[in-house]
Amino acid sequence: IRFVAILGEQEVEAGTVTIKDLRRQDQFTVARDEAVRALRVELAQPLDLPQDD
Repeated sequence: IRFVAILGEQEVEAGTVTIKDLRRQDQFTVARDEAVRALRVELAQPLDLPQDD
């Protein structure tokens, strides 16, 4: 599983979805009607994993 969609109380009130990228250890919030497009864009990008130092 790479992505998790978070739809909590704040997101419902704001009309947004928070998308958490579990591989990149990052998250971003988009308008609910833009969530599918945003995920397609993310999936089209090369996966740059964080480097362990």
